[in-house]
Amino acid sequence: MNKIEFYRRKDEAWFLDPKEDFARKSISFEMRRDPLTGHISRIVSFRRKIPEIKVNEEVLEASKKNCPFCPEQLPALTPLFIPEIASEGRLERGGASLFPNSFPYARHSWVVVLSKEHFLSLDQLSTEVLMDGFLVAQEATARVERRDPTFSYTSINWNYLPNRVVDCFTLTSRLLSKRRPRHRMQRS
Repeated sequence: MNKIEFYRRKDEAWFLDPKEDFARKSISFEMRRDPLTGHISRIVSFRRKIPEIKVNEEVLEASKKNCPFCPEQLPALTPLFIPEIASEGRLERGGASLFPNSFPYARHSWVVVLSKEHFLSLDQLSTEVLMDGFLVAQEATARVERRDPTFSYTSINWNYLPNRVVDCFTLTSRLLSKRRPRHRMQRS
């Protein structure tokens, strides 16, 4: 059996920094390659500041009226699973709800509403909110795989702030469970 080797290379970049009167500056970084997937990551010593997102309060309040993902409207406006997958209709964990996508692009195409709140700013996005969303997604995927083991590839795609499909601010993610990996997974 071949030995797994971890590739990493340290390097640096130089520039004349306008923040320091154009003095020569060096920034170090490291590149690492995943031995299983070939994916290359860059490890940096600095972090980008996450921009503060300001949402107009009037727009936010008005968007609640038509938001199918708010708790008051979700039961009436979102689909239910067929009983073979989830006899309870929707899967829930903590504040997260998972149900079939009304506009599916795969046999098992779902939506996860991550919170009962209409809007969460990035600093309100807690580990608990994410954990509930991932665990309810894992449960749905496990149910499908038990029913049909050929559906073993799942991808999670995340929306933050209004998207083209639904003009609301509720934090959602989309899941696809498929028989084959998505194109990007196949290349890895």
